[in-house]
Amino acid sequence: MKFRTLLLFTLGLGSIGAQTIFTSPQGYSRITIAGSDGNGAKLTSFSVTLLNEGEFAGQATIRDDYNADPDGDPWTSDASQSISFSGVSWTADQWTTPSRIVFLTDRTGAKEAFLITGNTSNVITVSPAFDLLGDSDPDPEVAAPRFSTSTSAVIRRATTIGSVFESVAASFGPDDRVYLWSGFQWVSYRYATFWRNLDDSRTNANNDIVFPDEGVFVLRQGTGDVVLTIFGEVQTAPAVTTVSSQGFSSTRFPIATTLAGFGAQFSNWSPNDRLYIWNSAGQEWTTYRYRTDTFWVNVDDSRTNADNEIIAANSAVFIARETPIPAIQAGITSELPFDPDIE
Repeated sequence: MKFRTLLLFTLGLGSIGAQTIFTSPQGYSRITIAGSDGNGAKLTSFSVTLLNEGEFAGQATIRDDYNADPDGDPWTSDASQSISFSGVSWTADQWTTPSRIVFLTDRTGAKEAFLITGNTSNVITVSPAFDLLGDSDPDPEVAAPRFSTSTSAVIRRATTIGSVFESVAASFGPDDRVYLWSGFQWVSYRYATFWRNLDDSRTNANNDIVFPDEGVFVLRQGTGDVVLTIFGEVQTAPAVTTVSSQGFSSTRFPIATTLAGFGAQFSNWSPNDRLYIWNSAGQEWTTYRYRTDTFWVNVDDSRTNADNEIIAANSAVFIARETPIPAIQAGITSELPFDPDIE
């Protein structure tokens, strides 16, 4: 489903409510998924901004062995790169069942998450969209690797559809839907005994991953709000989201931020690229662009500085680049919207 279709599909549907209570680094967020009010279905967008507890943390060495297509099938997305650790003795594939992600620290001190696809006694394999040691600057005269060979790493259990909705799944009816963005289309889920991908409705999809940089849409046909309570760790470093073409991005932190604070304008941004934020009060998308080297504006008011426009806590942002760029150049770094040193 193209983004234009999403705009038509969601017009007049949604609302979002969120309350966040936390103390660093642990906390919880309450997210309200609105039910139908008798005048049609409701669409809620949200992010899972709290992280599962770290299971391992240590220094890592990124190997120069990136392979964009290990199986030779251009239709699959299965790139691989390995990362080694010293002083560990893991069991083979212990970090894959259940699924884990690893957060790596880039050269700026920001963290980005990658899926672990396998491990040996001291090496994990991840599936990145780009060479972790590659050059992120489009200027051929300037070298700007995203990561150093030596970095820090934290392994965490992946969040899944099943874990996000575990306590409220029974509240979802057969016509309710959850949508995740695959990178080029929406993937639809419904709940019937377990979560089912509508493209393969017989297979249990409870373990399908909701990545930390990924937003979620929920369509509720049923009446009555559903309140999610999500527990976890608050990320205390800037967070990176890579979007080379289109993506439905998490706001990354359980506290409101601004358009300027979200950081898209620093990611090789073009004046014709767009950010879309669901406006529940107006029941429509609000569209923003960045006036190059100046400030953000609402496309309906291109003269007024919108840098301080609020992006609500635990919401999500649809990112649409007019022209796709290489993933290595497409990292969006969201700075901390709070001071981690304040008690």
